[in-house]
Amino acid sequence: MKVKSISWREAIRNESESLLANAKTALNHSGAKGDGRESLLRSVLQRHLGANFGVTKGEIVDSRGKGTGEIDLIVYDRRAGACVVEFGGRRVIRVESVVCTVEVKSTLQTKDLEDLFHHQNKELLQLMRFYRPTPMLDLVTRFKKSIEDTGRILQKEGVSPFTHYENIPSIPSFVFAYDGISTATAAGQLQFPGVDVICVLGKYTIAKNNLGFFTNPPDLVQWAEGADALGGFLFLVEQAVERFTEASAFVRPFWQNYFMPMHHINTSK
Repeated sequence: MKVKSISWREAIRNESESLLANAKTALNHSGAKGDGRESLLRSVLQRHLGANFGVTKGEIVDSRGKGTGEIDLIVYDRRAGACVVEFGGRRVIRVESVVCTVEVKSTLQTKDLEDLFHHQNKELLQLMRFYRPTPMLDLVTRFKKSIEDTGRILQKEGVSPFTHYENIPSIPSFVFAYDGISTATAAGQLQFPGVDVICVLGKYTIAKNNLGFFTNPPDLVQWAEGADALGGFLFLVEQAVERFTEASAFVRPFWQNYFMPMHHINTSK
């Protein structure tokens, strides 16, 4: 018997219905409410991102010893060596490997976004990313500024997670909820820094335009509504991954900052 074909959008709508149904079941078990809603979304993201990128709950650190508290979900580059360290049940990810962050809420309220801005994002703001330029970036920047200036900024001064530099995007902050505030209220909150994408499952997905390279004031875009909200959310996560991957042609993480040699050994004696 011939099987009826299905479009990508229809497949995502079916996944949205399944996610919402599973979330209702998980949310009925109050003891596992937080972990349940996060693990459901983590499974969806991991299926869509494939093997090169991971999704985990964890903390983000930089090479200067600064760090964040625990973040619900972090999308990170698995190809970047030992970018994840585990100890005592905690996972720590180096900031240069982070593609984006996702906070997961059962019911999103305005206060949640305000708390995100005042607490988690202040911790992220303390971090700095350090890179070494590739020959490709040297070529691109040759006519705009000296190679020495580019190297100094990338390796010594660093790049904040909230700003972009040349072809390096900022780290977008996503909020995903199973229910919550209206589109208009969410749009008002996106006028402020710190949150870049808001998705309420089955209702809407709105975001600042040009993910990772935002303008001020931001240009807002509604990507989806109703059953397509999950599809819009997944598309934007994939866009963040794509821009992170494109940047890797121009810079590589400057891992030496995390572990410098103690001294040279004289073997001439």
